[in-house]
Amino acid sequence: MRSANYRQVLEVYSTPFLYSVFGLIAWGAYEATLLLYRIACLGIASLAVMELCALCSYSVTGTLLLLAFVVTWFGPLMADLEVGNVNAIQLGLLAAVLRTLNIPDRMTASFAAGVVLGFTVMFKPNLVFVPVLLAAIRIMERRVVELGVLCIGLAVAVIVGLVFSIAMFGSLQCWIDWLGALRSMPDQIITTQMGNYALARVLLDWTGLRLSVLLMVICTGATLVCIGLGVYRSSGCRNASRDDCQSRERAFLLDASAVAVGCLVYLLSAPLVWIHYYVLVLPTVAIALRPTLGQDCDPQTAFCSKVLAGAALVGFAIHPLATLMGISSPLFFTLMFSSSAVILYWLGLRELSHVCHGLDTPPLTPSSTSDRTSKLV
Repeated sequence: MRSANYRQVLEVYSTPFLYSVFGLIAWGAYEATLLLYRIACLGIASLAVMELCALCSYSVTGTLLLLAFVVTWFGPLMADLEVGNVNAIQLGLLAAVLRTLNIPDRMTASFAAGVVLGFTVMFKPNLVFVPVLLAAIRIMERRVVELGVLCIGLAVAVIVGLVFSIAMFGSLQCWIDWLGALRSMPDQIITTQMGNYALARVLLDWTGLRLSVLLMVICTGATLVCIGLGVYRSSGCRNASRDDCQSRERAFLLDASAVAVGCLVYLLSAPLVWIHYYVLVLPTVAIALRPTLGQDCDPQTAFCSKVLAGAALVGFAIHPLATLMGISSPLFFTLMFSSSAVILYWLGLRELSHVCHGLDTPPLTPSSTSDRTSKLV
């Protein structure tokens, strides 16, 4: 009743596929269902963090430390659980994408990742930059067969998602109405004062210019240029003696970095970013803080990268700390979160460049060859 009094007009901007999925799991009294949903989201987020840590070769201690921070001080996850949103689920889907990309057979990995990504984008399209970057990598590296398999997986998931949602709603009109709702999203519900922590919104308030599209072009373009230059540089100096296992490892590392950066491209360019959207920075955090970072680059550089990543992560804990201290300025939070996202984006670009150039792929140990729990090195 309190929510109904606050929001007298129900804005339905999520996809019909998302509503269809929730239509299957909604049952019983609202309060009880919401509690179970929050518990489920906390579990999904916790499992996703543990999976990211496993893929990044964290120790048990390191995994528990990062997990403890995320579930207690990480503001975006706390907000996601509070409002009952879906970003914890998205984090779980991203972890599933990375796990499928880690399958030794590259064709199977591309198809499985395409399917999971297709359902992920149908569920909430703000991760559309992830498949775009994965496709760009395969185009630039001329992995045409993998690109085709990835696109087939995406197409299968999109078709299944469309058929499922149309069956649930009774017609295609639900998708037509959704597209119309997106075009008519009113400005008054996306102000900074209401919790819109988007960099584009701050720039709009300061300059009066709508720079979201420009930010998207800049971020996407910089990422593609970074990948392209790395691939070009590596084409002339790649180690010809690298075995198949090492090549698969490098391919996974490149894909994982692209998944992480794809999330940040959206966060830095979208006109609307609620605080819980920043849950999507966690893949980049896990990569940037990985314990093996110092083994594949200069120790001083590795130390500086980890300090920056740690500072960015702490930046997202400012919200609960500031709440305790009585700081409530939306502008303060927006600048803090945007700055942290920019730092992580730069670290992600650096990772992409190094992996493309072949700098971050040391020989695999026997244990990692037999059990490809991926080392993001």
